[in-house]
Amino acid sequence: ILKSLRRQLPIKAGEILVNNNLSSQIIAESYYRQLAVVDQIGFIFNASIKDNITLYRDEDKNDLEKVLKKVGLANLDLSFKLKNNGSNLSGGQRARLLLARALYLDASLIICDEIFASLDYKIGEALEYEILNINKTLINVSHIMYEKNLNLYDKIYLVKDGRVSLVSDY
Repeated sequence: ILKSLRRQLPIKAGEILVNNNLSSQIIAESYYRQLAVVDQIGFIFNASIKDNITLYRDEDKNDLEKVLKKVGLANLDLSFKLKNNGSNLSGGQRARLLLARALYLDASLIICDEIFASLDYKIGEALEYEILNINKTLINVSHIMYEKNLNLYDKIYLVKDGRVSLVSDY
């Protein structure tokens, strides 16, 4: 499903609609501008934290500080140089940095793929709460479920034994 949303795999049946438009009919540049993927692998390049989040776009320092606070990285120095795909950050910091990038670049659809896997339980729970309270469409794929936040999701689907089903008792 995620690969089809990212246009990495063709859709075999059905369709993906974005604002009532077939995703396949949306010009690629426009489509990808609205899409941010935050996953365990995400690319971090040898540059400052600021440059990794802003991708060298003109920065609004207030927006950047708000985003860092929202993802729990307000204590990091923006000029801190990252190296070797972020090897000088913890796994949890890497995930939060990639999420900060998605929030800063203002994508309207954020796809999170196992971003809580590297996080301490309390930090993951707090981060999930924060991202579920932003005004964005969020698709979160995770093996980790925080009971406290389940009611914040519009819909929860369970993938089990090759089937996808809507879970309605949350």
